[in-house]
Amino acid sequence: MLIKWAYVLFGLAALVWVYSLIRFDQSVVVKRRGGVTILDILVISAAVFGIAYACGSAAEVPIFGYEGTDNVGFWARYTDACVLSAYIMAGAAIVSVFVSVIYSFISKKIK
Repeated sequence: MLIKWAYVLFGLAALVWVYSLIRFDQSVVVKRRGGVTILDILVISAAVFGIAYACGSAAEVPIFGYEGTDNVGFWARYTDACVLSAYIMAGAAIVSVFVSVIYSFISKKIK
């Protein structure tokens, strides 16, 4: 069941990626700055994943009841990168909520 859910999420991520590329192409044609903004988001996302991958460990992950060899090396680092990327993005989302609340509070006080 879990692997099917992973395939569904991977398919949705692929669709979002293709959609963002289409939107990037349309944004560049309509207005130059819109395309650059989407490209910035893709570059920042790739940088976050690259940094998370660099921080990942290639050491064996002890998993109770698992005897295979897929929990070392590349796959261990990749798993760490996915988890760290999720933590970074969740933290960025929480920080952006607080910053937007503070910004709206300050902008109301100035007016």
